[in-house]
Amino acid sequence: PEIVTETPVSDSSELSTVLARARCGIWYADIERGERRLHGNVHLTEFGTGLLNGVTDASSFAGIWKHAISRRDRLNLYRRVNEALENEEEHLTLELPLRLLTGGYRYLCVDATLVPLGEERFSLVAIVTDVTAHQRTLAELRAAQERHQSLVEHLSVGVYRIDANGHFTMANTAILQMLGHSDLSELNGEQLWNNEERSAFWNQLLAEGMILGHEGNWCMANGHPLLVRENAMAIRDEHTGELLGFEGTAENVTERQRAFEQLGRQAMLDPLTNLPNRSMALLELERLVSSASERHSKIGVLYVDVDRFKEINELHGHGTGDKVLVQLARRLQRATRPTDTIARTGGDEFLILTPDVLNIEETSRIA
Repeated sequence: PEIVTETPVSDSSELSTVLARARCGIWYADIERGERRLHGNVHLTEFGTGLLNGVTDASSFAGIWKHAISRRDRLNLYRRVNEALENEEEHLTLELPLRLLTGGYRYLCVDATLVPLGEERFSLVAIVTDVTAHQRTLAELRAAQERHQSLVEHLSVGVYRIDANGHFTMANTAILQMLGHSDLSELNGEQLWNNEERSAFWNQLLAEGMILGHEGNWCMANGHPLLVRENAMAIRDEHTGELLGFEGTAENVTERQRAFEQLGRQAMLDPLTNLPNRSMALLELERLVSSASERHSKIGVLYVDVDRFKEINELHGHGTGDKVLVQLARRLQRATRPTDTIARTGGDEFLILTPDVLNIEETSRIA
């Protein structure tokens, strides 16, 4: 129903009835000349009824105050009240742990107002709420955060967080070890990255919100370069969209890249003579043909094989045959131009590619 009039509660008995039936804890204290008279309503008493550790008379707030709240916590409350009085504070808030019969605790939040009633006399009126569930939630969140932090610290992949100004706010052990640093404060983006290359990365990240599998160069503490594979995302305020910073993972792929390049080279080279193999020769021939077409020039292609090579293998063994092939490869390299390509395309077969020849006669002279 609509309220049409308001009448202040002035009768003390009526006010006492209202406060006693309130569904939150209400604590009232007279503070005068060092004496403290404490009063609590029924709901406040119910916080501890039947659960207090060793308390048989749990029907009064005095019983709760004396037996369920430790002396240290009571002294802490007195100290905070005295500080508030000295500093002329009107409000103070603190938490009090309430010991239970089960050996656990229930946590009360005391939100108090100090009311001066005259010289050296004050009243303290407090709303007391049970925040045990909130405390448990906070404890669970702290435990989860600690588990998450421990997991991040023990990851072999680097994990970092950077604020909107480009300063590192978190880097796990893998990041520090990868870069040769011992402390977060040593990380400096200006020394870590090439500014031009990194600016392009940041701009792309801001535009797309996330980048996966980016490979770029980072610089170690000793100045040596690293090739790093990185996943990163921009962090924004979910309400305003304001940029808060960046989070990402980083993995040193320098050795992997070197191994990949080495495998690539080995796949294109003949293992015996270390000359280009058939696959590489065909790629080079394709490139030379394309280049000659654009420049309106000519290329020469020479085919070389070893006469009676089979007899060498049969009479002297394959080891001797291999030595003959290696020696032939070296002689062909010495006899051709630096711009020519010599490839071993089969057992005793070699291919020579000669770019920029005038005609077939010049190719014949090279042969």
